Amino acid sequence: MLTAVRVGLWSAAVVAVGYLLSLIPNVEGVTITVALAGATLGTRAGIAVGIIGEALYSLFNPWGPPGFFLLLAQCVGMATAGGLAGVLSPFLSSNRLPVRLTWGAFGIVMSLWFDLVTTLSFPLLAGMTGVSLTTIFLAQIPFTAVKMIVNAALFATAFVPFRNRLRLVLSSSILRGNR
Repeated sequence: MLTAVRVGLWSAAVVAVGYLLSLIPNVEGVTITVALAGATLGTRAGIAVGIIGEALYSLFNPWGPPGFFLLLAQCVGMATAGGLAGVLSPFLSSNRLPVRLTWGAFGIVMSLWFDLVTTLSFPLLAGMTGVSLTTIFLAQIPFTAVKMIVNAALFATAFVPFRNRLRLVLSSSILRGNR
């Protein structure tokens, strides 16, 4: 029961942070929030938060909901971020520079992964190949580059301090994770 409550609260945080930054193009806090959930609650709960939080954020988007395959791709992308952060967090727990840089690299990889699966969702469904597919990926480069830079900076500077603070605050709370 407590795990369901935790997943629900973290999913709500994903939606809130998503909307908070939604007016700034290619700047998003959803990935780091999902990853913090995975690092705090564990791998399975991180996957659940990635799926539920992203689905709620996307389905109730003020600009309109995505198509089914895009929604599926978005949920897969965020589930990966939550799950991998849960797996990696026990091994990357210090506050040293190499660990922070590793989390920064994680932010880059998750940005690339998310943009890859979401960018591919429509062209593959539409049967696009060759030049059409290449054109879509080339057009996506500036947007992905900005997102990668922002997520690298967020993860490298904020992930470890946030995770450590969350663990400290939540260690005696109903919201604490499985660690």
